[in-house]
Amino acid sequence: GDVYKRQHVPVLTPNEEELNDPMRLVARLKDYEHYGAVILRSPRHWRPSCEFNAKGRLFPTRVQVVQELSQGRPFVQRRDAFNLRSFEFFANSFADETKVVTGMEFENPQDESEFIFWSLVERP
Repeated sequence: GDVYKRQHVPVLTPNEEELNDPMRLVARLKDYEHYGAVILRSPRHWRPSCEFNAKGRLFPTRVQVVQELSQGRPFVQRRDAFNLRSFEFFANSFADETKVVTGMEFENPQDESEFIFWSLVERP
């Protein structure tokens, strides 16, 4: 067959009980091995706790300007770094600036991500 042909990838939405018991979830995934991949979509209301202690830590970042990738330019390494709170503010600001109102329902998150990606590339 065509190596580049897009194959069907099953989408599973585990319940909270399965998400809180990773071994049970892995056991369920055994039924999907023949696909080679599976998309796990968490329930919209599920918010796992964050056990990472970021207090006092700074995170260096890289900025990807999509239009520059087609010109062969690399990522730009930022000299400044974010703490968790400032990064969250930056990420939320970016998300607000780039919201695309599609009015469409997407069957899977990849289609929606690809639509948003090309919207940003074609209309920066």
